[in-house]
Amino acid sequence: MNEDKGPINKYKGLIMVVDDNGITTKLLCRYLKANGYEAVDAYDGVDCLDKVAKLKVEDKQVNLIITDVMMPIMNGEELVRRIKEKYGNEIPVVMVTALKDTKYQLRAIEVGADDWLEKPIEEKLLISKAKTFTDLSNYRELLTLISNTVNDGNFPNIYKGVAVKSLINKNF
Repeated sequence: MNEDKGPINKYKGLIMVVDDNGITTKLLCRYLKANGYEAVDAYDGVDCLDKVAKLKVEDKQVNLIITDVMMPIMNGEELVRRIKEKYGNEIPVVMVTALKDTKYQLRAIEVGADDWLEKPIEEKLLISKAKTFTDLSNYRELLTLISNTVNDGNFPNIYKGVAVKSLINKNF
């Protein structure tokens, strides 16, 4: 019996992987795709910002950005600052670094990153963090949808399932 497990299990989320090393982005995207996520790569911070903006125009929500710290043109720290400045907490960001010193991990949090991963990246840890942050992103979007429905004076529609139907139609 093939049972539908609900709207959130249908769509795990869209994750942007940002790194100037093509081998790293391909590997991380492969891990994510193998575990049911949609994955998009970007070469650096500028490329990431452009792709996030284009996806927004297409009405696609980036649920998580995983970015390297050291990249040309725009490094990971500047990317985090700009993402948080433009989108607030809407898009969680996990920074990736080969630097194993605690001060670099704390620095990632100070500039606005939500978490970090150390290279070499273990697939199980990557997927665990992807699940945590994409779930968080999806729940935030649900709360925003419900809040907007309430603020528009359509509170009875929540009870009738309008908010949930809207999410199902977005293929979460």
